[in-house]
Amino acid sequence: MLISGRWEPRRLLARGGVAEVYEAWDHKLKIEVILKIPRKDVSFDASKLIENEGKILSRMNHPYIVKLIGKGKHKGMPFVVLEKIEGTPLSKAFELPLDPVQVVDLILEVAEAVHYISSKGIAHRDLKPSNIIISPRRISIIDFSVAYWFGDGAPKAETPRYSCPEAALGYSTPSCDVYSLAALTSWLLTGDPTNHNHILGEATIKAAEVDPGRRQLGIADYLYLLRRVATIGSRLVVGGRAYMLGGYRRARIGRSMRCEIPIFDPGRYVSPVHAYVICERGVHIIMDNNSLNGVFIWQGGKYHRIRSRELSEGDYVILCYSKKRGPYVVMRYRAY
Repeated sequence: MLISGRWEPRRLLARGGVAEVYEAWDHKLKIEVILKIPRKDVSFDASKLIENEGKILSRMNHPYIVKLIGKGKHKGMPFVVLEKIEGTPLSKAFELPLDPVQVVDLILEVAEAVHYISSKGIAHRDLKPSNIIISPRRISIIDFSVAYWFGDGAPKAETPRYSCPEAALGYSTPSCDVYSLAALTSWLLTGDPTNHNHILGEATIKAAEVDPGRRQLGIADYLYLLRRVATIGSRLVVGGRAYMLGGYRRARIGRSMRCEIPIFDPGRYVSPVHAYVICERGVHIIMDNNSLNGVFIWQGGKYHRIRSRELSEGDYVILCYSKKRGPYVVMRYRAY
């Protein structure tokens, strides 16, 4: 069976609360993809949520957000086609509690992607460990079925201890995802999303206020408090793991285990020594080592291939990018 003459479902991966999720083959792009079709055996209209996910993701373009490849209707039922992401849900990726420095780096990555979502006037509304995928090459936020523009009339979202209370009433607010970020932070630090007795308690207590009118922090405020804690030195963060740069004049990045920043890559898209980070007079410069698949900087919603470039705080450094497959390895440069 071909859907829209292009996508061939091959294997049922899961039956979620909203959709049946299939591994499929894209006959146009010649790649494996994920196909989501609404479930018919649920008490609510799952088709509306799948349509909603397609609309929301069509407005997203960020290295940490799952890429929409296509959407449409098949036999009257909506579907979405997404990039296939390799990795492990955050809910299964680590043994808790984590070291506070690792938590800050990980939550910073998620929070900055959420800040991007919020800049579109949208809240994800279902940020939870199972909707964040961790791999050695990148992190990805998935499942936008209940994401919605700020206001009322949103789909109800009810994930206990992670969804903000107003989401269950059909509201989408700018602080919805701050509430969820606080729960994620506390869960990573203590194993309990409601336990705010930790190093970031000042931020999570304010963000986890039940009444949205009294929730004192926005996404930008939460990011500020995280950055204030994360003063540990310049580093590259990939897949939630930080590689410190302070001890090197030249750090190699590649799939070779001899590299100072080794990239796990069984697909061999990354070169053995793909790039270097060079420190000159306190400035870090990323340099492509004549790699086949390139080094890119993501800026202004576009991927720019570079030969060398001085790094600035928060830069997204991409190893291997194509329009067909999207970004392969996504790293963040932290200067503090």
